[in-house]
Amino acid sequence: MLFPVYRYAVDLNQSLGGGFEGSAGFRKLGFGSGVKIYTGSLSKYYGAWLFTGRTYITPRPAGTSRSYHGSFRRYFGESGAFAGLRYGRGGWREEVRNIDDFEVLASDVVAAEAAFVVRRRLEIGVRSAYSREDRVERRALRQYSVSTSLGVRF
Repeated sequence: MLFPVYRYAVDLNQSLGGGFEGSAGFRKLGFGSGVKIYTGSLSKYYGAWLFTGRTYITPRPAGTSRSYHGSFRRYFGESGAFAGLRYGRGGWREEVRNIDDFEVLASDVVAAEAAFVVRRRLEIGVRSAYSREDRVERRALRQYSVSTSLGVRF
């Protein structure tokens, strides 16, 4: 099965005061009997900066998989435009793209991202990433990606 039959996700976010925000979440992906994933994050706003740490925990019969992610963003003006960097380490990815995503034994990912607001309603996003992954069939696989997006703001 390339993609899950279903994907359920819930996240609870809470302002903790002093510029801190926390979240706790759960995901279930429909592969066979289902894959359960627990997640949590802690963020800190400091002026125009946002610092975030997040973890994903996936219990499995062969052992629990954990991944850790850290990021920071710098926001510009009141429009929501930003630029940021992210680093992640672990054996699981947040978004399932294909079956190989579940065969990643260990990975390190570095990504840069930016979003620009055009005429208050359009947002253009740019993202670039480099990853090094160990997979079952191949060690030290290196991947480079660049993506763009266009969004309409309501």
